[in-house]
Amino acid sequence: MSLKASISVVRGIVGESLTPQVITDYVSAFLSILPDGPILIGRDSRVTGPMILDLVKSIITFSGRDVVDMGIIPTPVVLFGVQKNKFAGGIVITASHNPQQWNALKFVNSDGKFLSPAQFKQMSEVYNKKDFKYADYAHIGHCSIDRQIAQTHLDTVTAAVDTKSIRNKKLTVALDTVNGAGGEHTLSLLERFGCNVVSINTEPTGLFAHTPEPTPANLTQLSDLIKNNKVDVGFALDPDGDRLVIADGSGTIICEELTLALCVQQYLAKHGKSDVVINLSSSRITIDIADKYGCKVYKEPTGEINVTEKMEAINAAIGGEGNGGIIVTAINKCRDASVGIAFILEMLTQTGKTLAEIVAELPQYQLIKKKFDITDLDLSAAEQQFRQTYPTAEFDCRDGIRVDFPDKWLLVRKSNTEPIVRIFAESVDERQAEELITKAKEIIKL
Repeated sequence: MSLKASISVVRGIVGESLTPQVITDYVSAFLSILPDGPILIGRDSRVTGPMILDLVKSIITFSGRDVVDMGIIPTPVVLFGVQKNKFAGGIVITASHNPQQWNALKFVNSDGKFLSPAQFKQMSEVYNKKDFKYADYAHIGHCSIDRQIAQTHLDTVTAAVDTKSIRNKKLTVALDTVNGAGGEHTLSLLERFGCNVVSINTEPTGLFAHTPEPTPANLTQLSDLIKNNKVDVGFALDPDGDRLVIADGSGTIICEELTLALCVQQYLAKHGKSDVVINLSSSRITIDIADKYGCKVYKEPTGEINVTEKMEAINAAIGGEGNGGIIVTAINKCRDASVGIAFILEMLTQTGKTLAEIVAELPQYQLIKKKFDITDLDLSAAEQQFRQTYPTAEFDCRDGIRVDFPDKWLLVRKSNTEPIVRIFAESVDERQAEELITKAKEIIKL
């Protein structure tokens, strides 16, 4: 079965593993662990979204709760709304970067964060028992629509940076939101920043114009758009608008790892000192940047809730994941592409440099990311083989197997969202990174 249930999300292929009964039971279980109060809900643009939305709203009202529908909206705006407006919780109907046949439920707690592992375990226990409580006819909930939360989110993002200077710069921006949820919201943001915009794939049709994961290999349309127009910077989002990839004025798509690194650099340079939290698969570039400003970097297991929880624990102002996810806790408690856009535009405005010039000044690493279809990997057995192969290396096995050397690192981990294994390797020397990948494949018998 394709159903994947992990941390704060349940996703599957619609009609195969993500069925009406699965949706009903998981939503009912989620509601049972929340405090009293209304639920905020939003979705991406997938063609199965309206159907699932109607079902989820019915379950919520059947449980005696009111539900507020934001419609098609980036995922981070829902989390923002839950926190700012003190909802009991939220649900986002989105499968993020998965293919079109997938959809999912992302669960948001009353703090405006995704469920912690402990909360997800609690919800799963209720789900397995199937002992749900529903309201009688006199106590059913009601549905309403809210469009103001999205505007408040834009107000908050623009207030966090030097919007006046950005507006005066009159930057030209290329945008590709892959026909997902981020089109209208991001266009509104760029309008507030006074940008001239050339855009593709901003209509929320849910019929993705290219493979939805925003990696350089999938963004040739954006690159071509920039080459055919005089553009200062390009932005690409994933379907639910939480991950950001950038491109320079020549149409070169910048590695998604640099989104986090650049935003951290801008924050530490212009907004204040802070320790930084990243995940275990993020590039060392961010660590080097933090070192420059005398700040410490903490590495946490993959999953933005793990990063967010650590940020709150140590009072870190900025962090994120190397897949293009920026978290600034004063704005939002999750990855938020709008926040990344704001800091990149501010950086271009305040430095007076092109993006290519800024990137050229960063530490240079070669990070290779591979993924393989595999469902039966025994990580415990593989760990022993890795330790025998690299006896002097440092190991972190909280999230797969991470092997650290003085000048390079390797990570092998199972995906939480797909039936695949990911292998990451980074070094200043591309050949060394490739050799680490090759050795890892040999050890886990790929």
